[in-house]
Amino acid sequence: MTTIGVDFDVPLHAYSRGWADGTIYDEPTPGGFDALRQLMADHAVFVFTARDTYQTALWLKGHGFDVQLDAAGSDGIWPKFWNTRDRILVTDRKLPAVAYIDDRGIRWTSWPQALADLETSLLLFDRDEQLRALRAAQDPFISSEQYLQALHDARRCAELERELEAAKFEIRHLRAGESDQPAPEGVAPTPEQWIHWWNRATPDERTTMVNQIFASAATAATCFEMNHRWSLERLDRLTNALRILDQVPSIAARAMFITEAHENLGLGASFETVLAYAAARVILTETTPSASAPSESSR
Repeated sequence: MTTIGVDFDVPLHAYSRGWADGTIYDEPTPGGFDALRQLMADHAVFVFTARDTYQTALWLKGHGFDVQLDAAGSDGIWPKFWNTRDRILVTDRKLPAVAYIDDRGIRWTSWPQALADLETSLLLFDRDEQLRALRAAQDPFISSEQYLQALHDARRCAELERELEAAKFEIRHLRAGESDQPAPEGVAPTPEQWIHWWNRATPDERTTMVNQIFASAATAATCFEMNHRWSLERLDRLTNALRILDQVPSIAARAMFITEAHENLGLGASFETVLAYAAARVILTETTPSASAPSESSR
């Protein structure tokens, strides 16, 4: 069973004169009761209000709803949940629910968004209250059409101010971390100066820069891959040479093969070249009957 909370003023009670003296004075909001019955068909519904809950319950009952007044039980404990679908609970408490329908509610997704929405709601509230005051005074210079148009204009203005604040926030977000000054000509920019340039570059300049970054990244990846492949091949050659030398049973014989390689190649030869030469001599000694391994007597 899912529970829905519905605010009383505006969603159900028209609230054309605002809070007034706190009593329930107005007609039902058009469409409010139909929506309330539709909700009750699928959910448990409670109505929450800052007004007197007894008066609110009587008002709803007078319009044909089965209501229950929120109260503590015989044990003195107040109910924590509302799960009855065919009856409306009237309360001044905020009970658990999957959703709350409220004309002044602010949906929270982040604090910057919530504070921006709150500022817009406060502007809208002040203007609505001013228009209600004019309406209540029955100003002879304001017709119903003018009142509705003024209300529409006030809400549209509030929407535009909200969009403006959102745009300002987005600009602050985009410029976060940038330097106050661009990099001097011919000097590599710092990350902060690079962000400064990017935020002021034209679309064509940005496209050119991104293409250059992609090209540089591709070149770097190719160089890394080639160097990596060469390193693996060199490691394979060294491993094979060492494996061949390891087949020589005598440590002294291995040393003589390597010494011979140094003498024939010169002291400037690389370690890899010396090992390869020594390994080749081992293979030649094993496969050529006339060839012999170097020995102290022959040297």
